[in-house]
Amino acid sequence: MGFENQVLEDLTIPDIKNVPFKSIEKKYLRVVVGNYIFLLLLLFFSVGLVVFLFHVPLSEVLFGGIALLLFLLLTVSFIVSVLSFSKRKYAVRTKDISYKKGLFTTTLTTVPFVRVQHIDVKQGIFSRKLNLANLEVYTAGESGGDLIIKGLKYQDANSMREYIMSKIDA
Repeated sequence: MGFENQVLEDLTIPDIKNVPFKSIEKKYLRVVVGNYIFLLLLLFFSVGLVVFLFHVPLSEVLFGGIALLLFLLLTVSFIVSVLSFSKRKYAVRTKDISYKKGLFTTTLTTVPFVRVQHIDVKQGIFSRKLNLANLEVYTAGESGGDLIIKGLKYQDANSMREYIMSKIDA
C-alpha cells in the first residue's frame, strides 16, 4: 500500500476576510513623514559632502540631475507609503497574529503562536516621542516568516507581547 493524500471536497475553512482587523495608530504617519524628511536631508547632505570633500568635478546640470533623481525617487516612495498607510492592519486571535499591508498588492502574514520563538517591542527616536512602538515576532525556521507591526501604542505592543508569551508558555 502506497502513500495516499485524498482531496477533501467539503472542507469548511474559516475565512480570514471575516476577521476584524485593527488599524495601526494614525500618529505613526508622523513617524513615516519624519523618517522620509530625515532621509531626504541625509541624501542631499551626503551628495553635497562628497562633491565638497572630494572635489568631484560635477557640472551644475549633472549635480542638479542627481539631486532631482534622488528627490523624485524619495517622493514617489513617500507618496506610496502615505497612500498605503491606511492599509496597515493587524489582528490578534486566540492562536495566531495576522498583519496585512500594501497598496498595489496586499500582503497578509499570519504567524501561529506555536511557531513563535521570540518577541521584541522596540521604539525608534520618533516613535518614542509619540509613545509608539513596533512589535517584532520571530518565528522558528528559516522561511522568513518573521512579523513586524509598526505603529502600535507602546502599551498595546507590550500587552500583545505579554499575551503571546502567555500562549507560548501554556
